[in-house]
Amino acid sequence: FVGWFAGWDNNRTNSTTNANRNTYLGAATGHSNRVGEDNVGVGAFADFTNTNYSRTTFIGADIDVRNNDVIALGYSADIAGQHAITIGNYSRLWSATGGILLGYNSDMNSTADYSVGIGYQANIDESSAVGIGRQIVIQGDSSVGVGAFDSVAGARSVVIGSASTVTGNNSIAIGSDVRLTANNEVYIGNTTTQNIGGVVNWTA
Repeated sequence: FVGWFAGWDNNRTNSTTNANRNTYLGAATGHSNRVGEDNVGVGAFADFTNTNYSRTTFIGADIDVRNNDVIALGYSADIAGQHAITIGNYSRLWSATGGILLGYNSDMNSTADYSVGIGYQANIDESSAVGIGRQIVIQGDSSVGVGAFDSVAGARSVVIGSASTVTGNNSIAIGSDVRLTANNEVYIGNTTTQNIGGVVNWTA
């Protein structure tokens, strides 16, 4: 432990069977963890919200660690989902198990288990979802969105393209500025698209 108050409460129980192999660097870093083990924390006021969290790695000032087996990097990042990873200043990964969140000021809801969010201010609300792009919003379970400013509210839906929105379930939208509200539909192109085809005829 290096720094004022770093690891302050470590092994208060005076036990040889807990609080082992912890490394903390920074003022008040890791000072709340009493019995957890195998933690590495770097950054002033980077700390836990519990006295018994283990196998965490966190780098950045003012980080809050709220579960076991997590990785957090970034100033004022907050991580609560077990087996989760967040990277980015002000990123917030709530209690979503197995979540992965990358991006400045990004957010992953507690209901977003096993989801992935990548992008500036990305917002992921549901489980098993993937969102990639600036300010992308995924509110549908098992949905995928790729593109800046996309919004996917339907479950099991896919959006590829920028500034597109899908609110229907089990639907697919491909293209920029597409709006799709129906269930079980596939929409390719937007209002300015003039032709759709390929080398061979399309069949359905």
